[in-house]
Amino acid sequence: MLIDPWGEVLAQLEGGPGVVSGNIDFECIKNIRQALPALKHRVL
Repeated sequence: MLIDPWGEVLAQLEGGPGVVSGNIDFECIKNIRQALPALKHRVL
């Protein structure tokens, strides 16, 4: 199953073992990382 950061299912198998593939929208990922800067709050 492929799920985006907002919880939307992008692709999934109907049942049984297998492989799911999809495309990555890098512009969308960039926008989400700007809206949710979780890594900036990380403390090591």
